[in-house]
This record gives sequence, C-alpha cells and structure tokens, in this order.
Amino acid sequence: MEERKRLTQPERRARTRRALLDAAAAAFAQRGYHGASVEEIAAAAGVTKGALYYNFAGKEDLFLALLEEHVAARLQLVESLRGAAPEALRDGARRVAASLRRDREWSLLFFEFAAQAARDPRVRRRFEARMRPVRRALAGLVEDLAPPGADAARLAETVDALVDGVAMRTLLRPGDDPGELLAGAVEWLWRGAR
Repeated sequence: MEERKRLTQPERRARTRRALLDAAAAAFAQRGYHGASVEEIAAAAGVTKGALYYNFAGKEDLFLALLEEHVAARLQLVESLRGAAPEALRDGARRVAASLRRDREWSLLFFEFAAQAARDPRVRRRFEARMRPVRRALAGLVEDLAPPGADAARLAETVDALVDGVAMRTLLRPGDDPGELLAGAVEWLWRGAR
C-alpha cells in the first residue's frame, strides 16, 4: 500500500483556497454575484464557512481574487501583442473578441460586479486597483503601435471602452461574431489617429 504524502500547512491552505475559488466561480456563473451565498460556496468547496472567512474576507474578496486571475490572462493576451506590427492589430482584436465569447459567464459576472463598483466608492477603488495592470499594459501596447503624433493615452482609453462595449454586445447578441466588429473598429481608430 502506497503511503500518502502529508500536505504541509501552506499546501493545505493553497488547496482550500483553490477549492473556494473554483466553487465561487461556479456559484457566481450559476446564480450571479448577488445570488450566490458564502454558505453555498463553502459547501460546494467542501469546507466550513469559517475556512472561507479564514482565506477570504467574504464574497467580495472571492470575486476580486477571481478577477485577478482573469486580469492575469488578459495581461498575457495583451503582452503577446507587444512588438507586433500595426497590421497584427486585426488578429489581436479577433483574439480578444474570441476570448469574450469563450468567457460569457465571466463577462456577465464582470458587468454585474462593475455595476456594484459604480454604486460603492470603496468597491470601485478595489475593482479599479485590480484592473489597473491591464489598462497599463494596453496603454503600453497602444503607445508602441500608435501612429506618430497620435494621443496614445486617449487612444488606449478608447480601445478599452470599445472592448467593454463589444463584450456587452456579445452578451446581448450571442449569435453575432464580435471579432470582425472589433477588428474593424480598431483599424478605423488607427486610421483616424494618423
């Protein structure tokens, strides 16, 4: 009989934290941010409510931890476009749009939580702090690719808002292909910025 390796305290905590994040993602996807409860998340993770509160201050912290994971994925996507020629923008826009279609549940949750952040300044500060790295990376990408003389900061803000709008449209019109819409809009912006 093979002896099981005993997990260290940090390993057990990491395993519990991952189980809570996975359970929260599933609960949020099924019921939305407001509909999911800490009790159901703890039960789905196979831990007590006390274990949830030991690892996270509450449901808001669970969401923000999930947001950090999604931010990391978005950063990878943006960073993969760094150093590309402006002609690669069309492909990059298609990749962004494809990620929006794949992550439909996440987009729903993102906008639900964004609405909460818009109502509560404390939540907004925490939400914006998590989103700042993506916005910085996007600004860097746009600065690298922007035509000479273009206002790169303003162009980056416009692209960010455009992606949010396409994400919302993708939710409302799930049969549409947002890739061409976003790619065309980004190309149009670049032509206009010249």
